[in-house]
Amino acid sequence: MKSPFASRLWLALTLLFFLFCQKKGTEPPVDQTPPEILSVFPANQASSVSVRCSLIVHFSETIQPNSLQMTLRYGSTDVAGNLSVEEKQALFVPNANLQYSTTYTATVKAGVRDKAGNAMKQDYAWTFTTEKAPAIPDTIPPQVVSTEPADGAAGVEREAVIRVMFSEKVIVPHNGFYLKDENSNTISGTFTVAGSTFTFTPQNPLEFSAAYTATVTTQVADLSGNRLPEDYTFSFTVKPDDIAPQVVETYPADGDTGIAKDTDIWAVFSEPIDPASVNAATFAVSGPNGNVSGNYFVSNDTVRFTPDSLDWQTTYTVTLSGVTDLAGNPMADYTFSFTTQADTTPRWRVPIGGMERLSITNDGYVYASGGMRSVAVWKFNPDGKLLWKIILPNYAYYSRDIAVYSGGGQDEVYVLTAVPNQFGGPGNVTKLDGDGNIIWTSQDFAFMPRKIEIGEDGRVFVPDGALYEFDPNTGDIVHIQGVGNNYTGVYGVVAFTDYIYVSGETGQSLFGNLIGETDWFVIKYDANYSMVWGIQFNGPD
Repeated sequence: MKSPFASRLWLALTLLFFLFCQKKGTEPPVDQTPPEILSVFPANQASSVSVRCSLIVHFSETIQPNSLQMTLRYGSTDVAGNLSVEEKQALFVPNANLQYSTTYTATVKAGVRDKAGNAMKQDYAWTFTTEKAPAIPDTIPPQVVSTEPADGAAGVEREAVIRVMFSEKVIVPHNGFYLKDENSNTISGTFTVAGSTFTFTPQNPLEFSAAYTATVTTQVADLSGNRLPEDYTFSFTVKPDDIAPQVVETYPADGDTGIAKDTDIWAVFSEPIDPASVNAATFAVSGPNGNVSGNYFVSNDTVRFTPDSLDWQTTYTVTLSGVTDLAGNPMADYTFSFTTQADTTPRWRVPIGGMERLSITNDGYVYASGGMRSVAVWKFNPDGKLLWKIILPNYAYYSRDIAVYSGGGQDEVYVLTAVPNQFGGPGNVTKLDGDGNIIWTSQDFAFMPRKIEIGEDGRVFVPDGALYEFDPNTGDIVHIQGVGNNYTGVYGVVAFTDYIYVSGETGQSLFGNLIGETDWFVIKYDANYSMVWGIQFNGPD
């Protein structure tokens, strides 16, 4: 009888090899571009600048506020003021009016950092000259003259832009205007100022039938620094949805041939669809024998039809008529056709070693494995039609067993294989999905295991000397349950949700009742491997 000590030593060395040989993932790209200054106000070499002006700097990206240092001076005199940062924009507000007819130099110091820590390498400086002293100071604040849309307007287009006309030229900072929906969510967009006209363009079209409120704040000022006396608000409502949905894509496409006989049929629309409007009358699939029955599924803007059955090499026509959007607007009629493939029932060969193991799901699908020198896996439908066949990679040399778990809603296929070795090769487990795609392959373990068992709750077990449990999501070994410590091996397992039963052979007294030199045993464990009971009895060597 073979020593399990040698088996365990071999297993430990193999595990160490794989742990040290795992590859590290690729590091994501790192932002290495420092921020740049895109524009300033007042502009470089500007003249006749208001003595009440504030300085605005626009950066190419969001900056770290505490990294910004900015000075404003004339001659050798520094101007005191308040510096603030809002994402990509810096605002410097002097504590007092500037001097008339004076040239100022503004400087943004090097070292301004973006969120990734990249720093601006050089100082950025510009100059401007203030206005001449007016004979009569401007003390009149700007006023809102009109808006588009007007306050209370209804039926506004979704693509509308918002305009505010002032009584004079104005400066509008980033916090000078807000547009919010009826849930107080701020609408993103861009704005421009041309003289006395402010224009806001929403980033996305507005929502049908939704109410919006625009606010012009007291941060808006004229060129003399006089601010709007109080916030100005106006509201409007977007028109109801009167646009019919349109088909933008179908599968199969119109005129497609060679389409799989078990395909689903899709139609993608230009907007979300009302699920209640989709039925056999509005989404009809017809062939030589009349309309095809099946099931409909609606997800946002996509309608999917799963036929009960299509025929080989047959042309089908899909007619869409009366499908509506969420506002009840019906689509224009739309038709497309496709032809299924010719009979492709495959012919196949069994590899050397034969088809050795079967596993059958509750709904009658058959999975099989077999082979020596290469291992194949097959799937048959309940009528015996071969759905697919794959050959496992080179690590699978001997086919040992196959098991399927369907408790999660989709088939999970586990194939037990072994590699060649003069003493009996190490085994591994490969997990596939119901379409034959490999999900994971376990590390090598044990020696020539013969059985794989899936518990009622999806747990994966392989008995081979000890009982190995694998994580069904990753293929990692999560538990190894040994029995005894002297010439004892676990060879069989049956697993339920609450209990695990194992059987095997031992050369020691496991429960104090050893009979003869070699005994068979059966042990019942709970789900956490605590022994409930065990028995052993005479058996052949």
